[in-house]
Amino acid sequence: MRPNDISLERDIGERDWLKRNRNKKLDSLIMEYSKTTWSALPHEIDMKIHKNYIDENIFSLVRQNPTTKFYFFIPTHTRLIYRIKEEAFDFYKWRSAISYFIVESMKYPNVKVYGFDDLPYADNLGNYIDGTHYKTDMNSMQIDAIKNNTHLLTAKIIESYLDTMEQKIKDYDIQKIANIIQE
Repeated sequence: MRPNDISLERDIGERDWLKRNRNKKLDSLIMEYSKTTWSALPHEIDMKIHKNYIDENIFSLVRQNPTTKFYFFIPTHTRLIYRIKEEAFDFYKWRSAISYFIVESMKYPNVKVYGFDDLPYADNLGNYIDGTHYKTDMNSMQIDAIKNNTHLLTAKIIESYLDTMEQKIKDYDIQKIANIIQE
């Protein structure tokens, strides 16, 4: 696809998504956050709760089933969802929890973790039903990733992956969505 085709596809996707999802609260949040710069500033986090949850609810199952292969996918939400929440604070917490999860997962040979937030997929609202549920084409991408051993997240690349994701959130053009709402 040429850049103009991608831009047109995104524009159509954004308009279709807004037709399905618009409401006064969402419109208000988009308008409010289109005027702000998004930033997930580092801050103190008590990771004990998150680590315990991950260990007790995920890695305990992995340890109990060493001959079972576990494939985990980090959910790919729209960039818009990250931009309209006051929770850049929570993104930093989420980022820390995902980093921990990836590093710990490396201890288990029966675990693979996949992520797609470094791709342009999440930039296009047309790929989503709502803010967090993507269309079925992502399922195909996930199956292909398992088959082809691609999009794997490892301790070696997780910080770079999350930096890319964070930059894509910062760069997401929420003003364009605000302009559509104002039409």
